Amino acid sequence: RYLVCKWKLPQTDLIQRHLEDVNRQMYDNRNANIDTLELVSEEVLRADATFHRYVCDSNNAIGRNQIAALLKIAAFCRNRDLAEPRQMEVKQKCLALWKLPDGIRKFANKGDPDQYVAKLYKEWNSLTKEVCQVEKRVQNPELRQTFPSVYDWCFVPIGTVENAGKNLRTILLGKGGKEVYRFEPKQCSWIPVTEVSIELPPGTIIYAEIVRELQGQGKSQIVIHTLHIIDGLLLGGENIRRLPLRQRLARCQQ
Repeated sequence: RYLVCKWKLPQTDLIQRHLEDVNRQMYDNRNANIDTLELVSEEVLRADATFHRYVCDSNNAIGRNQIAALLKIAAFCRNRDLAEPRQMEVKQKCLALWKLPDGIRKFANKGDPDQYVAKLYKEWNSLTKEVCQVEKRVQNPELRQTFPSVYDWCFVPIGTVENAGKNLRTILLGKGGKEVYRFEPKQCSWIPVTEVSIELPPGTIIYAEIVRELQGQGKSQIVIHTLHIIDGLLLGGENIRRLPLRQRLARCQQ
């Protein structure tokens, strides 16, 4: 279950930590022959009669609303000619609450990826001048200029040394759905990713790798290919390049 809290009361950190602990225990014991049946024991709930009555009344009210909504869904499924007069009002309020644009879902742009990136990320042309250069060893003076402090260094474990077959480490461009391109430095151009199926949101540019992993144990073990994000430039059209590394990685994990 997902708990979505609005107007959360102060001094609820203890409850939040309790839920996190329960969730962690359920995950750690996911393969065990046990389960979590109660978040708070019934004796503790009944000890506070006022709170216990509030919980019961609240659950009953929510249950009645759910039953009414399910019956309504069933009626609309049986009769497609039915219409909800408040549907547009509810839609507008939901979009305003979540700060989402009111528009029809657009299909992925099938145009040239270079033109797509040029409109989306104007700094890309200046970056390609560095990316498309012939690889060279970086000397100490250049390192001192780029990384004046040792704390500016960050090491990331990688699983792909050279691009071969489905194992790739490259810059990926997402135009929506499965329309994903990888940047080829030697040709300085975008090439469709056909070796493996990937889905990225439109307006996304990330530095990532696709690696071969083993899933399962024993005879049920299978080989899968997984996307590992190393860094990000654009996420869903949002430019995150200027953010600190930790914040960029946190955005990518979302």
